[in-house]
Amino acid sequence: MQSEKGIDRELGALVRMHRVARGMTQVELARAARITPMQLEGYETGMNRLSIPRLMGLCRALGHSAQALMSELERRLEFGEATTAGSAPGIEFLATNRGRQLVRALADCDRPELIDAISHLVTAATLAQRDGDKRTKSAGVAT
Repeated sequence: MQSEKGIDRELGALVRMHRVARGMTQVELARAARITPMQLEGYETGMNRLSIPRLMGLCRALGHSAQALMSELERRLEFGEATTAGSAPGIEFLATNRGRQLVRALADCDRPELIDAISHLVTAATLAQRDGDKRTKSAGVAT
């Protein structure tokens, strides 16, 4: 069972994840929800507790239902799928211009074999980079 503070952090992380997925800044979401960016930061980090009316306002501004968000929270808590501490790098990437550009280009591609080849290339390059980083660190070389 999660502590109350742990639940606050998870709920805040979900709000942040949905904000980033929509490509919104904290300032934009705060303005749409009629709160200050500082308040939103407190909610997203779990430092401040979200009231039901405030949660509903944030969800409305995100175009997401509070019920769906709470179901998502409950599922994550039940199965231990924590979202905190930068655990959504894919969402973070999709929120960037580069990420959106890549997704649009892949969506426009009508050749599945090309998409597969790109996926394999990126996966191989990432694994090679990680392997190189590990060797560099074990050799004591500063990066």
